[in-house]
Amino acid sequence: MGAPEVIMCDASKPSPRQSREGSLRKQNNKSYNRDIALDYWGHKLRKKKKNTTRVCLVNINGIGMKSKSPKSEEIRIFMKENEVDAMNLVETNVNWSKLKARDTLWDRTKPWFEHRTIAVAYNLKDGVSKTRKQQGGTATVLKDKIAHKTKETGFDKEGLGRWSWIKVMGRQGCITRFVTVYCPVKTGTGNTVYTQQLRVLQEDPTKRFWKDLGKQILKWKANGEQLIISGDWNEDVTSPNIKEWMSLFDLQELVTAMHKDTPPPTFNRGTHPIDGIFGTKEIDPRAGGYLAFDHLPGDHWGVWVDIPNDQILGYKMQ
Repeated sequence: MGAPEVIMCDASKPSPRQSREGSLRKQNNKSYNRDIALDYWGHKLRKKKKNTTRVCLVNINGIGMKSKSPKSEEIRIFMKENEVDAMNLVETNVNWSKLKARDTLWDRTKPWFEHRTIAVAYNLKDGVSKTRKQQGGTATVLKDKIAHKTKETGFDKEGLGRWSWIKVMGRQGCITRFVTVYCPVKTGTGNTVYTQQLRVLQEDPTKRFWKDLGKQILKWKANGEQLIISGDWNEDVTSPNIKEWMSLFDLQELVTAMHKDTPPPTFNRGTHPIDGIFGTKEIDPRAGGYLAFDHLPGDHWGVWVDIPNDQILGYKMQ
């Protein structure tokens, strides 16, 4: 059977981040009321059950340039207190090549865990970005037991900082790839992620993102891998448009699939949930939800799921 056709998310429609007004999506005759203060949506984050991998996503909107930066410390404390095994950070906003070694994510996380694996992505191609601060970028962090199973790490082969990934290998040939992505969107002024990539690509970076990611997913799946793709998609993750695109690869958004109520906007000035964790059909989480803005640094809600270890590694870790 031939590979499914890679279609595009409709870039002609305004993204949820661009749309500051408009009616909220309705589902099951309910709509989200943003005037009601919520601490979480979905399942409440509780003590992690045994033999579970906890995956968390947040758009951090800049992790800071120093090893002891406030946001960096908040992530360290959050991962420790909530037993997070896989942390997916979006918009780290750092040109890692311009930092001193002690301030890189590799060095600053040395005292955090017994063992960790890290993959970062930032724009390697844009000659204009010669300062330490660079909009965009992602980081994928695995710790301790799950990190010990690392087979390989990497990032967007175009060097544009669009995604980073860590591949882990379990028994019975079980391969799982953790991917963190950031989809560029045409918004704001200055040296934005969109303008950085436009200078390099000379074409719409949003359309190119979906095209290139689709091709990459097909290659990963052809290798027999199961995928956990976390990101700020700058697109309503519950919309028919993105659901149709993801279904081509047997991917679904893991958190919203577990709950019937309408999810809240995940960006503090948005109208839709644009952050989500997508998994292939083999991934069936035990629990998942959103965390309100004060739980994690940044201007987005955090997203999390708990996945049985044997789904990721083919056996229960001891």
